[in-house]
Amino acid sequence: MRVGLDWRPATGGRGGIPVYVRALADAYARRFPDDRLLLYAHRLRPRRGTPPAAARLHAAPLPSRAADVLARLGVGADRLLGGCDVLHLTDYAFLRPTRAALVVTVHDVLFHELPRCYTPGMRRGLSTFVRRAVRDATRLVVPSARTKIALVERFGAREERVDVVPLAPRPFPATGSARLPASGPAPAPRPYVLSVGTLEPRKNHLRLLAAHRAALAAGADVDLVVAGARGWLDDAVVADLAAAPRVRWEPSPDDARLAALLAGATALAYPSLGEGFGLPVVEAMAAGVPVLTSAGTACAEVAAGAAALCDPYDVDALADGLRRLVGDADLRRDLAARGRARADALSWEATAEGTRAAYARAVA
Repeated sequence: MRVGLDWRPATGGRGGIPVYVRALADAYARRFPDDRLLLYAHRLRPRRGTPPAAARLHAAPLPSRAADVLARLGVGADRLLGGCDVLHLTDYAFLRPTRAALVVTVHDVLFHELPRCYTPGMRRGLSTFVRRAVRDATRLVVPSARTKIALVERFGAREERVDVVPLAPRPFPATGSARLPASGPAPAPRPYVLSVGTLEPRKNHLRLLAAHRAALAAGADVDLVVAGARGWLDDAVVADLAAAPRVRWEPSPDDARLAALLAGATALAYPSLGEGFGLPVVEAMAAGVPVLTSAGTACAEVAAGAAALCDPYDVDALADGLRRLVGDADLRRDLAARGRARADALSWEATAEGTRAAYARAVA
């Protein structure tokens, strides 16, 4: 099979979508060496991701809008790749094929479920893309059952055209821990809870910071480390990070630094208001770090009973969850063991297999 994969997100930052595209391409090339993997990129973006050696990278000298104009003239993205059986769009940027079957990954529709967490321009752009994908794609790929339900109910996608293909933890480099130095003469490092995610409203940093202050006031002896770049609608979060006691912000950790932060963490707090999947949850589990995350979201689905859950809108419940995790070593050991088992059940090879099954259905 000749597969055209939209590689453009892989050249971007360290968020979930770039991680997904790079890991999927690597696993697909390993798992299906007889397929021809053609990566669509363009020269106007920096090349940060390293494509698999077996894949062929096509860096077109034109942006997405120009590619769309060419497609209307009969030269779609599949023809720019030299011809392929299936074209897979991996982010919220449309490419039109000429003849290839179209497969589109829809990571989430949270812009529709949580509109206050997005700017008006973001909501318009994301909604336009998803509606077009539902209309034009042969198959739609989503990372969780919850996302499939939302896509069907909110955008009218046909249930039989939507494939649920879970993601997996990325392979972090081996590293030491990143325990915080102690203040004063005591030699022992201070424990910390780690939070991972771009600073944007959906990640719920303001409530997490308030819960951490409440936990400290109730006697918890734990710092909070927030690892994530600035995003949007985040001025209040940045101001609170600067003023909060016993909180450190690491704006842009690379994979090695994030692995070190996970290795030293007492727990991961991920009280997101909504996710398509929740990669930090399974990555913490794979590292043996107990997880506190949000009930009623895809994170709870992905954790599959291996994480502590709380209401992400309830600061007191979140503070209580932090205190329990920090203060109960038996609970941490139990969650760490169950988390490792859950993470071991997920692999990027399985993601590649599920994705190829979607390709085969699309071509058929």
